[in-house]
Amino acid sequence: ALVFPNLATSEKITKVVSDFGGSRAITDKGKMYSWGVNTRGQLGFTTDRNAIQLTPKILTIPQDQEKYSTKIIDIS
Repeated sequence: ALVFPNLATSEKITKVVSDFGGSRAITDKGKMYSWGVNTRGQLGFTTDRNAIQLTPKILTIPQDQEKYSTKIIDIS
């Protein structure tokens, strides 16, 4: 079973997608998690193409981008 850090008991995973060894999930509160291998930069939190994230890691919106979006609504 996957363990999602910082996932409140009232929060639910609403969608999970996978491709090229990386996976992402979003919650009903608009948070996004990412895990897997980063061979194509798909994890979204590192540029290291050799990175491997075995457990879901919450992604954050960079402070300079918060004016555009504070809630993730869909992933593909």
